[in-house]
Amino acid sequence: TAGHADVAALVFEDIDVTPFIPLLQEGDNVLAIQGLNVAANDSDFLIVPQLIGRKVNQTPDRYFATPTPGTVNGGGALGIVADTKFSVDRGFYDIPFTVAITSATTGAEIRFTTNNEVPSAVSGNLYTNPIPISRTTVLRAIATKPGWLPSDVDTHTYVFLSNTLAQTFQTATNAGMPASWTNSAWPSVVADYAMDQTIIATNAAAVASALRSLPSIFLSATTSNLFHTTNGIYTHPTSHGVVWERPTSMEMIGTNGQTEFSLNCGLRVQGGAFRGF
Repeated sequence: TAGHADVAALVFEDIDVTPFIPLLQEGDNVLAIQGLNVAANDSDFLIVPQLIGRKVNQTPDRYFATPTPGTVNGGGALGIVADTKFSVDRGFYDIPFTVAITSATTGAEIRFTTNNEVPSAVSGNLYTNPIPISRTTVLRAIATKPGWLPSDVDTHTYVFLSNTLAQTFQTATNAGMPASWTNSAWPSVVADYAMDQTIIATNAAAVASALRSLPSIFLSATTSNLFHTTNGIYTHPTSHGVVWERPTSMEMIGTNGQTEFSLNCGLRVQGGAFRGF
């Protein structure tokens, strides 16, 4: 509402019309500008309107499994599927039960295994109903959803000491454990999985009590990662370093039967001269 110096013509005056965007209509719109000169006979009068519009594309947050510092991000994922929850906690059991597995993510699909293999979006058994458990079982599960990053693989080990006390060489090999293997330092290693049935026959209750008198650690790994002729850490016990570390689930149960911790970690062979045995 006042006169302006000529030099002011070199600088635009910004007027934010964002609050009036709701007044826009489909099709043509008119932007009206009212200009007042100081006097009818004034020699200077300049109006040079410029309308600038910016559109902000809002996209959902993205999650990335692999960081790409210094480069363009990939497509990313819409979210991370919530971890699986087991209705029965890991530990020692005497009578059969069923385990329900859930994920808080709507529309997530759950797959599970009971053979120590790691489930994925395309491998393992599709979970549809609670799973019956009647003997020592390593139950592993993952929740997935298209366009989302999967949950961690969760492992719950259920130990029936009646199975442990009755374990023989035959029952172990029937379950898929190797009877023997050859490694890089020893021509042949014969497995010894058996509980001493002479002791068990007269002291089963005492042995069962002793097995629970100290905290227990459960390690779960695939048989191939342990005994495969090329990649197994027991078939190559003298090999060192992170390349000879194999993925493992580790669970610790206290003497009160409660979970101390559970995590996914790496397993290596440790030792000196006796690694070959």
